[in-house]
Amino acid sequence: MKKFLKSLTIATAGAMTILAASSPVKAVVVNWTLNDVTFNDGGTATGGFQTTFNDDETFIPFPLDGSSPINKLDIFVSSGDENNFRNFRYQVSDIDWFDKSKLDLDANPIDSGASNFDLFFDPALTSRGGTFSISGSEFYFNETGEVLLRGITAGTLTGKPVPEPMTIMGTVLAGGMGVVIKKKRTKKNIKSV
Repeated sequence: MKKFLKSLTIATAGAMTILAASSPVKAVVVNWTLNDVTFNDGGTATGGFQTTFNDDETFIPFPLDGSSPINKLDIFVSSGDENNFRNFRYQVSDIDWFDKSKLDLDANPIDSGASNFDLFFDPALTSRGGTFSISGSEFYFNETGEVLLRGITAGTLTGKPVPEPMTIMGTVLAGGMGVVIKKKRTKKNIKSV
């Protein structure tokens, strides 16, 4: 059993060294979620997006051609009490502008008027995640050319960093070694009885 544990430890250390050496840029992926976001007309916004930060708190663009620092985006806005706005889902292709303090979504579907959703973050987003105050508004240019506007009255944005593969691998290794040691002790206790 000692040989097995020693071999497992050496193999794992080697694998972790190879993985660490093969990824020179440390990146932090953060999942962002809209929480309890409501508009002044009773409508809501739900969903979220994902960003990737470099060590120096700059964004890693996705795709790598630099077109957007957001990997995934799925935000659903519902119509309010007055039903002037439509239910609509914004996706990555609707990103017009993004930085650490603003997300601007601009959609112009063929079957209806254009929609624009601006979100402002306070303070600016970081790779550490956390909870951020948000403000913003949604514009909707309906089929008759009327411009409608509604503002965000409540809500927050919460970010949670995704564990790096090395952290996950270390956790799995520690758990696996714990199981092996427990089984060994259990067998030893049974033999001594």
